[in-house]
Amino acid sequence: MNKYLIPILFLMLSCKENKKQLPFYDTPDFTPKWEMANKHTFHKIRPFKLIDQENKSFTEKDLEGKICVADFIFTTCPGICPKMTSSMADIQKEFINDDELLLLSHSVTPEKDNVPVLKQYAIDKKVDYKRWKLLTGDKNEIYDLGRRYYFVEEDLGVNSDS
Repeated sequence: MNKYLIPILFLMLSCKENKKQLPFYDTPDFTPKWEMANKHTFHKIRPFKLIDQENKSFTEKDLEGKICVADFIFTTCPGICPKMTSSMADIQKEFINDDELLLLSHSVTPEKDNVPVLKQYAIDKKVDYKRWKLLTGDKNEIYDLGRRYYFVEEDLGVNSDS
């Protein structure tokens, strides 16, 4: 199993077991924390503004009250992205009636993945707009969110021995 999918799968399994006992993560090593000693230590996604596949604004406020599964893709990716999108589609199907779950796919090539491209991608992948947002916007904004707040690995796909 891909080591990067383990935290997502772990979180999803935790959600099904007991929604009141979800772990949270505040470091890039994904060490789960089950209880907050201080509410100020809880990791949060900073304020941001992106655009979804329907050309609607999407901000951190749209995450409130939701359990989110996020990934970072690009629509022309020949490698891991199709597998990640397929996994997101599986999650969408499994949780199609759960209003607490929100899927987010952030484009890492926003200069190519504009709204019309994301809209067509959503049609091709059978994305349910209510459940799954495909996001684009300023590249620096997306990369900062990914690296500093979603803890995306910074080696850009290069294999490392550590």
